[in-house]
Amino acid sequence: MILSVPISETWLLAARCEGRRRDLAHVGHGSYLADEERKAGHNVTGLVGEIAFMLVSGCPVDWSDRPGGDGGADFTVGNATIDAKTATYPKYLFLPVEARNRSDLYVQAGWREDMMRVDLLGWETRPVLERAPTLTTRFGVTNHAIPAGDLRPMWLLFSEIERHRVEFMSEPCPTLRSAVA
Repeated sequence: MILSVPISETWLLAARCEGRRRDLAHVGHGSYLADEERKAGHNVTGLVGEIAFMLVSGCPVDWSDRPGGDGGADFTVGNATIDAKTATYPKYLFLPVEARNRSDLYVQAGWREDMMRVDLLGWETRPVLERAPTLTTRFGVTNHAIPAGDLRPMWLLFSEIERHRVEFMSEPCPTLRSAVA
């Protein structure tokens, strides 16, 4: 079951401002991939996905400066780390074979700017994703890949987050309760 999360103009503006700031922090790093990602607005796309996950789960987005990246984790719940992977055309949940930093769980999201929404498509654990077949992207990056339609449903993840709610929040998030119910 896909969970669609509306994104307000205010949240989109916040993602654009922060995404631009992150883009400028990486100018001149000399990486073709980084340059192509910056041109395509990948920081904004990723942030919009993180915001959607935050709005439903209640887990806070980390807006702090991280010149070396986020270490592969966007959120932490209890002892588990979660990485929200967002794409404009999310056919697969990808995990680069050469990834150094790995989260425990991966969420696939799809950004639909024309509809001002993010679709949370599903999630999977790192061990399952690491055993998945590989695909190579147009950028030449080889990834473990699971089709978006084969991912675990979001409500399973949100029920686990709710169980661990006390570890990062004093009050349960009403949107999470309605999404899980």
